[in-house]
Amino acid sequence: MISRGPVFISHAVGDRPFAEELSRALRAKGVEATGTWELGDDAADVEEELRRAITSARAWLVLLSDSALLSPSVFFELGAAIEGRQQPTLVFLSDRARLEAPEALRRIAAIDADTLRPDDVAEKVVAAA
Repeated sequence: MISRGPVFISHAVGDRPFAEELSRALRAKGVEATGTWELGDDAADVEEELRRAITSARAWLVLLSDSALLSPSVFFELGAAIEGRQQPTLVFLSDRARLEAPEALRRIAAIDADTLRPDDVAEKVVAAA
């Protein structure tokens, strides 16, 4: 599922606090983790930086919440990862997201995290490595 890194964490804007806390929890367990919050602010380069970050990652987590299912950026990142031949691990942050995810996403390795804290998710990620 997840190697020792680097791990890219894809998320909707509203899930950024969870993503950043998950990144810190993974780093505390020795797994290098990053996300869009570490990219530059230059709008012209963001898409290229994002594609490079995703395709250079050894593993990729995508946080799926209710808002993530409506987020074009999450699906852009999903496309970039698939283009780079990455196999994502989904982290469902709500039952609704799990139930309403497109059928193709429901066949991907996943962690049900609707009742978990970021530290708990990091533990599951590391245990599955």
